[in-house]
Amino acid sequence: MSLSCLRSSDPNVTNVDHLYDAHSESGHLYLGNGTPPLCSSTAPPPPSGCVVCIDQSVRIACSELSKNVTLVMEGAGRHIDIIKSECPRLLGNATNTIADSSGNHGDAWWLVILIPLLGVIIMISLYCKFKKCERS
Repeated sequence: MSLSCLRSSDPNVTNVDHLYDAHSESGHLYLGNGTPPLCSSTAPPPPSGCVVCIDQSVRIACSELSKNVTLVMEGAGRHIDIIKSECPRLLGNATNTIADSSGNHGDAWWLVILIPLLGVIIMISLYCKFKKCERS
């Protein structure tokens, strides 16, 4: 899933009423009622949808939106400026995705090498330890 993420440019904003596409009359991408939930307890957005959550500041994570969408966020009766940012950690999402990412999570390759390597080192260490014990 490819996520595009934004955040409020004002870290003091906590209330969000709605998020919508400025070029669409079809409705809102998010309807809220005050303070959004914590990002760590928010599920990732559905395709062509968005979630709004709090993670030090108000965050927006949208999934598979078309390029011509212009997001507008409002809260407490006023416009809220938003800027691109890293994606927050969402419920069930183990890695942070960077704004407009292609979904490539290339940072985990070293785990595939490290874990088996540690296993081999431990097995060799144990073998050598018990082999020396037998000689004594």
